[in-house]
Amino acid sequence: MSQTKELAAYGAALRYEDIPAEVLNRAKNLTLQTLGVSLAALSSDVGRRAVALGKAMGQGGTEATIWGDGSRVNAAAAGLANGTLADALDWEDCSWTGHPSACAVSTGLAMGEQLGSSGRDYLLGLVTAYELYERIAMAVQPGPNFGWMTKGWGLTSWVIYASSIMGGKLLGLDKNQMENLIGITGALTPTINVLTHVTRTDYYHFQWGMNSMNGIAGAHLAKVGISSLPDYLDGDSGYWCTMTDDCKWEWYTKNLGSQWMIMETLMKHWPTNMWIQQPLDGMAELIAEYGLKPADIASITISPEVESRWHVHPDGYPSVVDGQFSIPYCVSAMLHHPEPTQEWYSESFRHNPSVVELSTRIHCEGEYMTLQQCFETFQRGSYPFYVLKVDTVDGRHLVKEVPLPKGHPRNMMTDEEFIDRFHLAAGPVIGEEKASRVVDMVRHLEELDKVADLVRAMNIND
Repeated sequence: MSQTKELAAYGAALRYEDIPAEVLNRAKNLTLQTLGVSLAALSSDVGRRAVALGKAMGQGGTEATIWGDGSRVNAAAAGLANGTLADALDWEDCSWTGHPSACAVSTGLAMGEQLGSSGRDYLLGLVTAYELYERIAMAVQPGPNFGWMTKGWGLTSWVIYASSIMGGKLLGLDKNQMENLIGITGALTPTINVLTHVTRTDYYHFQWGMNSMNGIAGAHLAKVGISSLPDYLDGDSGYWCTMTDDCKWEWYTKNLGSQWMIMETLMKHWPTNMWIQQPLDGMAELIAEYGLKPADIASITISPEVESRWHVHPDGYPSVVDGQFSIPYCVSAMLHHPEPTQEWYSESFRHNPSVVELSTRIHCEGEYMTLQQCFETFQRGSYPFYVLKVDTVDGRHLVKEVPLPKGHPRNMMTDEEFIDRFHLAAGPVIGEEKASRVVDMVRHLEELDKVADLVRAMNIND
């Protein structure tokens, strides 16, 4: 049997009863995290445009809902808007290969509304999506000579599988249809290109919504039916040859049914890039311990030096992504506003003279790590080891070591911490009463007859 057929058969056959309790619990927490950060993003610049885009693309549709806003659109347009909202603050998950939750959760709830799916259906689809997506993405990780910073790294390319597999599972595809879906999704995969990353354009965030929209279309196409498109992952002309120079063939079917990939996923504690989580964890502890404020800081030094995460803009940070991908900016933003908020990335905050000036006094030292080295460390089950050194204007020298970020698979948040994070993100948007209701529904998803009830519970104006 080809690896494509084996993976497709596994995905089609997986049952809710096959999934361990701790895996289902992680799926619930991941869902809660994704919904919370999406609601928090509604008033952000990217979030407002995502909602407008979803409405423009979904005119006349009524089968699914834009989260929080409450507008009824077609399922693909809901995936477009909600997938973008999920990534707008860069606050969702981060797996070994990208941000699958932004695509899987947005697709699952949009198609769940469309199809009348239950909470059990949704949870099964979510776990299945992670199982297949992550293995496909791991198999096609580029080798050391591929050119991460020239050709690019495909986290916004292969993530379309998180959407399409989620949709395919909700549609009840059999193994042959699932095999066709793997091929359809491969053909729909966006081209790898480094420019959307190195320019730090905010189009970066819209890519997750675009992948959700196209993944939904691919899932429905597989259900409607096409002539056979077999073995798309296999052979010399397989999916891998457009993604990598070094296919890791064993990953396509590695540890199926024993290593649950959703359990290997980082849940971000802060709304920022994954390699900036530890500097913010450490700074939050120092702020809590010493009551630090911007005026107290003479300089801050952080190690290691991570590739492409140390840009400083003395005249202000031009784009949202410029802020989200800068360690100096994010640490300064936290010192000015210790609680996480979409306001960190507003136009006024990114050009606030005090925020910008402090960022120029935050420096790197120590080992230089490329992004590829960072991800390979994460894929081995660890993480780069960060050290913060803070010199204050009154002569103190404070040091904080952060071996693992909060939310790492080996340093995971508790159920209570996920709930607190949801209230922090979503409470100011939908109100604490609605936030508590959403938490209760997600924590008991297996009892929910229709996921549409969960989506409606998030509407601001209902």
